[in-house]
Amino acid sequence: MFATEVPDQILVSNYIDGDESALAVLLQRHKQKVFSYVRMLVKDAQLTEDIFQDVFLKVIHTLKSGNYNEEGKFLPWVMRIRSEEHTSELQSPCNLVCRLLLEK
Repeated sequence: MFATEVPDQILVSNYIDGDESALAVLLQRHKQKVFSYVRMLVKDAQLTEDIFQDVFLKVIHTLKSGNYNEEGKFLPWVMRIRSEEHTSELQSPCNLVCRLLLEK
C-alpha cells in the first residue's frame, strides 16, 4: 500500500506506536494546506514559517503525550480552534494559530 493510500488515522496510530515515518507522511500530505491557512491569517512569510513549525511541534507533543483524541480527521484537528470562548482573549494572529491545537 502506498503512503498516499494510508488513511490519516492509521498514520497517527502508527506514529503514536513509534513509527516516525508516519509523521513525515502526515506532514508531507498536509503541510501546504496548513501553511496556506496560517499564511492567510498572519500575512507575513517569516511569521508564517515560525507558526507553522510551532503548530507541528504541538502536533508531535500532543501525539507523543497521548492527548490526541480521535474525534475526527487529522487535518481538521490541526486547523481548528477548539473553543470559541478563547477567541476573545487572543491578542495576535500568532496566539490564534498557536491555539489551533491542544485546547481541551
